Amino acid sequence: WLQRVALWTIPLAYIGSQAGWVVAEVGRQPWAIQDMLPVGAAISKLQTGSVQLTFFIFLLLFTVLLFAEIGIMLKAIKKGPEGIKN
Repeated sequence: WLQRVALWTIPLAYIGSQAGWVVAEVGRQPWAIQDMLPVGAAISKLQTGSVQLTFFIFLLLFTVLLFAEIGIMLKAIKKGPEGIKN
């Protein structure tokens, strides 16, 4: 029974982390930087298209890196461990 309880508690670390972040962010409003920069002054005048373009460039870049990493790992798996003699 302890293993089942332990299994169900795995998500609690992630939930706690996110809840802590939300509490910290909400608690410091109306400041972007506590007592230095109000949220209203931190707002950028970027166009929506610029933000979307940057997002999709990063998405493409990290997708390419993901496939490169998968390829490297598959190549290493096919090669097998080095230095082990049968």
